[in-house]
Amino acid sequence: MNDSFWRTWLYDRLRLTSPVVALVPEASIYGAGSLTAPPAKKPFIVITMGQDVPEFPGVSRQDATLWFHDEPGTYNRIDQIRQAVRQALCGPDGNTGPVAEAGAIACRWMADSGDQADEGYGTIVKTTDFQLVGRKGNG
Repeated sequence: MNDSFWRTWLYDRLRLTSPVVALVPEASIYGAGSLTAPPAKKPFIVITMGQDVPEFPGVSRQDATLWFHDEPGTYNRIDQIRQAVRQALCGPDGNTGPVAEAGAIACRWMADSGDQADEGYGTIVKTTDFQLVGRKGNG
């Protein structure tokens, strides 16, 4: 796998899933490093990718963290968004699910953060970590 494949897979899965875009429009889903200022519209999602790590011959693992930002106040909308995203990426049980696209093997939900605040963006924020596992050379 390569970083570009996983980024594209995550972004496409989010933007093409109705329950997700009903809560966060496609234009409010960003890649890490693409924001130079806080977005005017909230909520928004930022996708960050971790290191690509060999698992065993021909297979690699990469972690991804999604950052869910919203206006200060209640975290309820963020929790709804995280649930929709988890189902979009990992299936209805939210824990693990097969991924058929482009040789990928699995996307697994790993953890949710607690309540946080981002003073730079002036938002409340939570994160969710996912683990992506796939065959090398198929991305």
